[in-house]
Amino acid sequence: MSMDPNSNHIDKDQITKKEEEEKEEELKDVPGYEDEDDDLEITTSNSNTVSTTSKEQFRVKMVKLFIIVIIVFLVIMLIGFIFSKLSRKEYSYSDVEEVMVESAKSYFSDNKSKLPSKNNSVFISDDTLSNSKYMKPLDKYLKNDSCTGKVVVKNSSNSYDYTAYLDCGSNYKTRELYKEIVKKDNIVTSGYGLYKLNNEYVYRGLYVDNYVAFKEKEDILWRIVKVTNNNEVVLIKDLATSNSYIWDERYNSSTEYDTGINVYKNSSMSTHLDKLYASKYKDKNNEDYMDYSDEELFLNKNIKSKLKKFNACVGTRTENDTSKDGSSDCSVKYETKMAMLSVYDYLNASIDPGCTTTVSPECQNYNYLVLNESYWLINGKAEDSSKVYFISSGSIDDKEASNDSHVRPVIHLNNTVMIESGKGTKAKPYIIR
Repeated sequence: MSMDPNSNHIDKDQITKKEEEEKEEELKDVPGYEDEDDDLEITTSNSNTVSTTSKEQFRVKMVKLFIIVIIVFLVIMLIGFIFSKLSRKEYSYSDVEEVMVESAKSYFSDNKSKLPSKNNSVFISDDTLSNSKYMKPLDKYLKNDSCTGKVVVKNSSNSYDYTAYLDCGSNYKTRELYKEIVKKDNIVTSGYGLYKLNNEYVYRGLYVDNYVAFKEKEDILWRIVKVTNNNEVVLIKDLATSNSYIWDERYNSSTEYDTGINVYKNSSMSTHLDKLYASKYKDKNNEDYMDYSDEELFLNKNIKSKLKKFNACVGTRTENDTSKDGSSDCSVKYETKMAMLSVYDYLNASIDPGCTTTVSPECQNYNYLVLNESYWLINGKAEDSSKVYFISSGSIDDKEASNDSHVRPVIHLNNTVMIESGKGTKAKPYIIR
């Protein structure tokens, strides 16, 4: 009988396998044995989970850190921007002119011997002020401009006026109001506009670009009446006062009644205008109390510093007076800082050839000074000491001084007043800085 050569080997493998199975069965009886493989699997699983969670947490932390860094960076940039803005002031041209004036005042306060003598003037350059450490060089204030400047100091009866002049080429140049008005291109010989008349520059006609406002009170408009022969700019308030005022109420011996006297000096009207100029009101407990409180306060300290005392033409004139050169009106003068319009100035504002005498009704034609309201003029009627001229529906008429009417204050600007902007139109008036 033949034998298979692999039979013994198979038997041995089977025996070995059987032995292992028997040992496995025995080990199952050992407590905790069955959990070992499960624990290994759980441990491995937990280890993988922990590893994944840690990575996720790390990623989230890094994202948060990145966001924090970005926020901190942006905050630092913002703070730097704000600080740079605060530490570096942006100067306008008018700001620099103010710096120059204040620097000049400090300079002359320390160098009083260099101030001008009475009725004379001197100037100091920006280089002198910067070299003397009273101000920084102009290019530190106006970094994008090439500018030169000076401050003119004028001694008017031992009162010193400081005016800054800044020249930055085509970008900016300090403009004096009167020079801007009387430029050659503005002068006309017919139609509406600015005329050379009586050695003055006078606005005439219905539609003229002669509007002015002060920077401090841009909502209150004035009209330029004329530029005088000494370069003072005469302004009249565009609108009349809201109150009506009595011109005068003194006893008049000619009428034997308190109809008033048409002599402006010591009149009620001169007192009213002084109060309006001072922006002060009488004591309400006083029997002579006149309430000005509902008038707009159209002047303040800064504006008043730009005004000049002048001689108002307060003389009387007859109804048939044909003079338009001021010879009648200015036969009597009254020094003041606020007055009312003279008759001859009203006549000159009309370009109607029929406006020939004091009371010509044609004077209301082509005349920018016509208003819907009536308002007083400053001159009395020569034929009757109780009568004063006023504007009624555009025409010049007269009535007793003891009556009341509205007022259009008149002021004079000194010849150093500067323009900040504007073209003289109602929409864009000359703005006086």
